Amino acid sequence: MGMISSYIKVVPDLTRIAAADLKQLSPDDLSTALGQGGAGSTGSSGGCCGPTPAGFAGGKIPVNAIQVARFAGEGQEAEVVVNDQGYTPAVIVVQKGVKAKIRFAPRSSNSCNYLVYFPSTRAA
Repeated sequence: MGMISSYIKVVPDLTRIAAADLKQLSPDDLSTALGQGGAGSTGSSGGCCGPTPAGFAGGKIPVNAIQVARFAGEGQEAEVVVNDQGYTPAVIVVQKGVKAKIRFAPRSSNSCNYLVYFPSTRAA
């Protein structure tokens, strides 16, 4: 089954985020952190929904667009566009200890992107 992965990076303070906080978000580092091997990993491709989008092939997580959550009301918010090419951005940075809302904006859905699963919380 084609799987699309993404990553949520938690930092101590969004107002003090540094380039070093984002620099460590290379595809190899993300894949290793998620237990998927590096960029050379074969990962999953294809499945019931066809080929995995190119940016996510081999278990990679594209880092060309990283979104830092913005403060809104009593918390922080981020928006992820969902389409046939996966999730954009695939990496979101949030602040620890502040309520976070991630809004998914579906542009097109299919059997690979209609469900979001958070494995560490076992919630969908």
